[in-house]
Amino acid sequence: MCLAALEARLIPGSRVVDLGSGSGVLSIAALRLGAACAVGVDIDPKAEDMARENGAYNGMSTPRFQAFTGDVAGDPSALAALMDAGGPFDLALINIVANVILALTPSLRRLLRPGGAVICSGILDSRLEEVRACLQAHGFRILETRSQEEWRCLTARLEEEAP
Repeated sequence: MCLAALEARLIPGSRVVDLGSGSGVLSIAALRLGAACAVGVDIDPKAEDMARENGAYNGMSTPRFQAFTGDVAGDPSALAALMDAGGPFDLALINIVANVILALTPSLRRLLRPGGAVICSGILDSRLEEVRACLQAHGFRILETRSQEEWRCLTARLEEEAP
């Protein structure tokens, strides 16, 4: 669902950050769809290595494609490194479980430019309202909800003014 939402929302030339990037597949897809740059971050150092390998295999290299290890929700230096690598971003991708989305949401205001968007996927239906409320409390307007079986994907836009 996250990939389908990315295909629908990505504006060519966008700067993309992929939080919980894993293998880097969404970052690579964003670049193939026309993003100017994509920066992925994951807490697992093995994910960084895998993302770099996948990026190289797909012809994506620095500075267009970058991968980092870091805990954006818990380490201010990880957030600063992302901003130095390409922020503020036009679009954030978070394809992971609700607890991690909730933890990352406060950082999105710093990572995204005003009017930037986030695509959150990996949300169980039972957690949808909790994630929606958290995004709204942090200044996001929900644009779209996608469903596939018990899973949900939200797309939201950061409002120009702080809540």
